Amino acid sequence: NRETAIALFRQATRGDYQNFQAPYELGLLLKEEGKRYQTQIAFRTALRRKPDFTNARRALDILYSSRR
Repeated sequence: NRETAIALFRQATRGDYQNFQAPYELGLLLKEEGKRYQTQIAFRTALRRKPDFTNARRALDILYSSRR
């Protein structure tokens, strides 16, 4: 279920600081839950770990543009 997936991605995000995919996937799930602030943190974490991660950059841009 979604709650389990969120918990697993949170754990993976904390456990491996080289892993940029886990915070990205976490962000996607949190976005579906409507948790904008946590989504932003997750996508920014993915970008901090891999600055050229296009999917995370695009997702963050969409998140910011949807605020308007």
